[in-house]
Amino acid sequence: MNVQHYHDVLIVLGYSHDFDDPTVCQRCDLAAGIFQAGGTAQILLSGGYLKDLDIKPIRSQAEAMRYALIERDVPASCLFMEEKSSQLVENLYFCKTEFLLPCSWFDVGIVTSSNTIATTRWFASKMLGSQYTVEVYPPIHPVSEPIPIDPSDQVNLVEAQTTYCTVQDGDHQALKEFDPHFTEN
Repeated sequence: MNVQHYHDVLIVLGYSHDFDDPTVCQRCDLAAGIFQAGGTAQILLSGGYLKDLDIKPIRSQAEAMRYALIERDVPASCLFMEEKSSQLVENLYFCKTEFLLPCSWFDVGIVTSSNTIATTRWFASKMLGSQYTVEVYPPIHPVSEPIPIDPSDQVNLVEAQTTYCTVQDGDHQALKEFDPHFTEN
C-alpha cells in the first residue's frame, strides 16, 4: 500500500460487533495496510453499542475491530478504543474530546466505507475544524480527480448540510447539542 503521508492517528469508524463482518474486515484490512506502510503509529477504534438494543452484544464495535486488527499483526499497544459512540457525530465528538485534543493529534486519517466518504469527510470537517488535517479512506481516485459520490451518501450529505448549516466548523459542543440523536452513555 502506498501512503501519501503520515497521520498522527488513524480513526477507524465502527460498523458491527462481529469481527468477521465483511465491512469490518474491509475497514480493518485498510487500516492495517496504512499502519504497516508507515502511515501512522496509532489507530483509534471508534464505536460502542447501538442505543436501541435491549441486550448488548458480547463486544463493542471498537473491540470487534481490535480483535480483527490484532489478527492482522497490528500490535495491541498501538490500538486505542472509543466505546461511547453509536453514530457518526458521536464517533467524531468522542474521538476529538477524549483523544485528539488531549493527545494533540491534528493530522487525522479516517477509515470508513466507500459509500459514506462524502458524509464522513463533511462531518469530520464540521466537527474538527480548520486546525485539523483530515484524509478519509478509502481513496477512490487520485486526488486530482473528483470523487464520485454514492447516491445514498449524496442524500445523507445534503441532509447533513441542511440540518447543521448554522453550526460553525470546529464547534464540537454546538454540533453535539444540535444533533437530536446524540446521547452520552
